[in-house]
Amino acid sequence: PVDSWGFVLLLPLVTLSNVVPVTVGGLGIREGLAALLLPAAGISAEVAATAFFTTFLLSIVLPGVVGLCWNTALLYTKRPTNNANTNAGPVLTEKDKQAN
Repeated sequence: PVDSWGFVLLLPLVTLSNVVPVTVGGLGIREGLAALLLPAAGISAEVAATAFFTTFLLSIVLPGVVGLCWNTALLYTKRPTNNANTNAGPVLTEKDKQAN
């Protein structure tokens, strides 16, 4: 059985391991600490490490890959151009017009 209070008390410690700037995104540190500490709450080391690694994949890697694909697609899509305003110069405000 899983000790709920033990899990609630240990989860912030594992999560705070992300602030240790040893690896990229705390990868490996967080999973190792989860595998070390969470068996005390009744969660096996394998399940703890896998759960935290899966959380890393879903919250960091997947959005990064989606964002990269999105930005790459935007970069290579054709955008309509307005040739009349290509050399229009800077936009002047009313204050700029009065100064001239």
